[in-house]
Amino acid sequence: MADRTAYDSSTSEALVSAFTAMNDRLAAARATVAAGNDELDEAYRANSGEVFKAGLDEINAGIARVGNALQILQDGMRRAGAINTNTEQANRSVAAQVGLASSGQSSWT
Repeated sequence: MADRTAYDSSTSEALVSAFTAMNDRLAAARATVAAGNDELDEAYRANSGEVFKAGLDEINAGIARVGNALQILQDGMRRAGAINTNTEQANRSVAAQVGLASSGQSSWT
């Protein structure tokens, strides 16, 4: 028997939800870094402050890269979900036209 792969919308929805939660956590991380940067501006004016600020800037840049990559993944999951949903609907429509939908022989679901 051939190996079949079925689309599981609940898994895709869970992944998109997880990506959303990660975006929320990234926003919290950005806020934490911004707060640290503000405190640093108020407390340190010497060389050590510049070094810490450079470190925070590097962390912020890393957070931005992670955010961009996460957005790409999230967009890809949404597109894949839409493609899979459209394909599933088309398959069911064709199955209904040829009489497979009521016979229980539609093996792709």
